[in-house]
Amino acid sequence: MSEAIKKLLEVQECDGLIRDLTKQTIDLPNQKASEESRLSEHIGQTNQADDALKHAKAEVHNIEIEVKSIKEHIVKLKQQQMLLKSNDEFKVMTHQIDALESKIKNLEDEELVKMDNVEGMAKDVAEQKADIIREKAIVEAELKIWDTKLSEVKAQLKVEEARRESLVAEVPAEALRLYDRMAERKFPAMVPVVDGTCGGCYMNLPAYVIYDSKKQEIPTVTCNFCGRFIY
Repeated sequence: MSEAIKKLLEVQECDGLIRDLTKQTIDLPNQKASEESRLSEHIGQTNQADDALKHAKAEVHNIEIEVKSIKEHIVKLKQQQMLLKSNDEFKVMTHQIDALESKIKNLEDEELVKMDNVEGMAKDVAEQKADIIREKAIVEAELKIWDTKLSEVKAQLKVEEARRESLVAEVPAEALRLYDRMAERKFPAMVPVVDGTCGGCYMNLPAYVIYDSKKQEIPTVTCNFCGRFIY
């Protein structure tokens, strides 16, 4: 194996690390954003449930106000009733009072149902809020880990990029040009011959191609099938 190909294999190994590290610099922020979005969605759902609970409580309170108002009105009617002089008027007002008392009963029955609903909703909201507190603590811890990991990855990426610059300085310009052009299309650009097969696509190679691959000084011999440089 020529020195140029040996150096290119070091460059390729470095490029593999750079590709992986670069991918991580994209994936880690995406994972972080996804986790933050998921937490935000859960918080939004909890806030909606809390708003629904507040609305349900308001409905109960409104019924209480209405019942109180009707009861006060009944008291006034009964006071007025004592001043009536005719039986007909007395009966009419009695019917009014009975209707109002019936309405109170219906409202109080409705209030009991709504209060039961409020109790169940309050329990659910309390559980959701407790879950959010726990989930938020977990997510914040994970975000710190991802931030630390991202900083480490970026630092390592700079190291590998600097190492690549040092490595390519020792590679013949033409050899590097051929390698870079191939690496843009297919990676790895250079693969070994393994038991007569291409190390990239694992197809059997003609004997003359294998022979030529062992004699090349710079990467020029390619696989008949996948097109990668073979060595």
